Amino acid sequence: MIKPFDYTQEHYDALVAINGPIWPQRPLTVADFKHEDKGRGPDAEKYAQRWLAEVDGQFVGHAQVVHDWQRTDINRYYMLIEVLPAMRRRGVGRALFATIEETLTAYAPFELATDTMEDRAETVAWLERRGFVLKQRDPMSAVDVQAFDATRFAKSAEKTAAHNIYITTYSQLAKTDPDYKHKLLDLVWEIIKDVPGSNAEKRQKPSYDYLEEQLMGDPTFTPDAWFVAVERPTNRYVGSCNVHPKALEGFWNNGLTGVLRSHRRMGVATTLKVASIMHVKSQDGIEISTSNEENNPMYDLNMALGFAPRPAYLTFERNRPNEQDNESL
Repeated sequence: MIKPFDYTQEHYDALVAINGPIWPQRPLTVADFKHEDKGRGPDAEKYAQRWLAEVDGQFVGHAQVVHDWQRTDINRYYMLIEVLPAMRRRGVGRALFATIEETLTAYAPFELATDTMEDRAETVAWLERRGFVLKQRDPMSAVDVQAFDATRFAKSAEKTAAHNIYITTYSQLAKTDPDYKHKLLDLVWEIIKDVPGSNAEKRQKPSYDYLEEQLMGDPTFTPDAWFVAVERPTNRYVGSCNVHPKALEGFWNNGLTGVLRSHRRMGVATTLKVASIMHVKSQDGIEISTSNEENNPMYDLNMALGFAPRPAYLTFERNRPNEQDNESL
């Protein structure tokens, strides 16, 4: 039975119980899911919805669809379907997908996007059978922070300093710059516009309130772990790198890292990344992981820093209706 998500504690607890066995290396908490729901955008009524699949009184799967409200060129939705491993190949995923398609009929035509990991062959095949096509590959990578040697990158720090650029943190800027939030959010948007695959030229810039809620309102937001490159004497913010802890103790995630085009090739990105790794090391962290579009120069920088390759995220899209088959997940 497919049930609409009612946003009660019971249903959020069900999301956590389903998510954990599927993603044991990056489990999400109730706070994570609630924060995700806050970020559905100003047109959530156009469509943002969750469902739970129940079998014999137990919640065994969930689905989500969210309108990509920032895209101005197409009517695009993102979907997520997850089913407990022990309950797959029983039609649960098929029933959740049918619910999504039926719901979105009123908003046709539309493009539907989703993602998975490249080492999850069963899920990849399930998507391909339903007409989804691979559009983007984002390799994961991770670094052992306790084994990291910052002295190997001292020249990058010297180069950055020679260009009158220093590294500070969100915490410090909050104490010294009255306009730090707007300047940071403007910087983040400029960086996002240069991320491969972001289609930023086809997106409307989100409001400051929305960006602030998404970044500073994240339950894992760590002010001392958001590093910012600032140019002297202009006090212009020219680069950013933030890391935040995962639910698993000692494991961290690298969020967005980037530098303004005008300030690249000055060692800034390397210096920011080194600062973030050393911070996690000082917190007795074990690992920082991240992902990058495969043609993004940031991936090469991560490899140079000692990040080790992991299986990639795969983004799939389908922009036409496709007949349902009788196979089940």
